[in-house]
Amino acid sequence: MPSTRDAYITGNEITLAAQISGRVAQVFAPVTGRVQKGDLLVRLDDTEARHLYMQAENKLSESVKKTQVRYATDEKNNTRILKAQMAYQQALSGYHRRIQSKGAVTISKQDLQQTLKAVSSSQRALDEAIAAYRKDQQLLDASDAAQQQMVSQATEEFQQASLALMRTEVRSPVTGYVARHNVHAGVGVSAGQMLMTIVPDDQMWVTASFKATQLSDLLIGKKASIVTEFNGRKVVLDGQIEGINLDTDTALAALSAKNGAANWINDVQRIPVRISINPLQLSQYPLHPGLSSQVTLLDGHQ
Repeated sequence: MPSTRDAYITGNEITLAAQISGRVAQVFAPVTGRVQKGDLLVRLDDTEARHLYMQAENKLSESVKKTQVRYATDEKNNTRILKAQMAYQQALSGYHRRIQSKGAVTISKQDLQQTLKAVSSSQRALDEAIAAYRKDQQLLDASDAAQQQMVSQATEEFQQASLALMRTEVRSPVTGYVARHNVHAGVGVSAGQMLMTIVPDDQMWVTASFKATQLSDLLIGKKASIVTEFNGRKVVLDGQIEGINLDTDTALAALSAKNGAANWINDVQRIPVRISINPLQLSQYPLHPGLSSQVTLLDGHQ
């Protein structure tokens, strides 16, 4: 069956770009190094971002404190009214008990005056508490809209500062290998600038080049044997043809080989073929992009 040594492990490349402008402080991922999902790859200088974050945090904290004072004033006024109500009810109940126990005729004028004075005093205190509550409520209601806007603005600024600080760290979104490296410590980068690319270790395949004369054997779904290296030893993997990059010129050259010159062209012309790797084996052997391999097509289809 057709076989080729012109085959290499390749895969999808995920591009990581800087989300903010800044100076690169540290680079943690070496070229061709394997990284885990969530690993810190690049850190930008976060001095300014951290300063802005602390400012936004303090502003939000002060806004929340003012809101807490507003509710504390409400609670203080409510407590004052409640205590005044209880004092008034106690004075009024005491007056009624004295009248019922001695009678209005037998009670002394002095006792009656003291009892009525206690009722009047407690009622006045209750009225003052209610008036103070209403006055404070009017002031607080007038400032509520401005306070809510201030808290909302401080919250938004804090969220933006948090996001900017978080973006000073570039982390790997997947587990895989660093394929390209375009950054090093000390350089300045701008937002959107590519830093590196990563190939996920579960999104790899083999790109194999076969001769044009082998075109009739290159069928989608055809099985293949892949021999490559893993940790210094040979491993054999199960593969299958997924796609053929067959442009018009190659197809015509392969199908119209009628003379010696055409046969020579077909023997030299190469057709890139994408061959998938058994997912279970791919998880067992996390292959490195760029590894050379030998691919042999097998009889039969899936």
